[in-house]
Amino acid sequence: MKQKEKSTGRVKEKVAGSVAKGIVLAQVKWAGFMKKACSKLSIAAQKRWLIAFTICFGSYCTYLVFDGLLRSSEKTVQTPSAIRFPRLQEEERTVRGHPDSLILKTVRAFYHTRDSLMQVDPQQWQWILNNRQGLLDSLKQLELYIQNNGLYQP
Repeated sequence: MKQKEKSTGRVKEKVAGSVAKGIVLAQVKWAGFMKKACSKLSIAAQKRWLIAFTICFGSYCTYLVFDGLLRSSEKTVQTPSAIRFPRLQEEERTVRGHPDSLILKTVRAFYHTRDSLMQVDPQQWQWILNNRQGLLDSLKQLELYIQNNGLYQP
């Protein structure tokens, strides 16, 4: 088992090394190109290009900041109960006449998958929990939402 882990570790190191070499090679090529391009320009021309570049991208960044701060709340997400006609699962849209049934069906499907995964391959479930740190918090918030809105009756 440890030998297999060592061999996969070596493979990952080789892949990481080849990716790093590719990045360094691209940086070297870019630096050579920029050196050739800038060697043809005078110092004054280089300063003008730098000022133009700074003004263009600085003004664009300023625009993005102010646009995000001053825009009204038109990009907010609707609450699930406000979505009357979901595009997925058109038939049987409601469970007991409640508009949040799509959430309930999705949550039930997730819990079914989770329970079967915990029984069949608990290591895979643990891997998911380790690599998705916010998953448990999201599930707790979803359960609270369902319980607080009367969607769940034990």
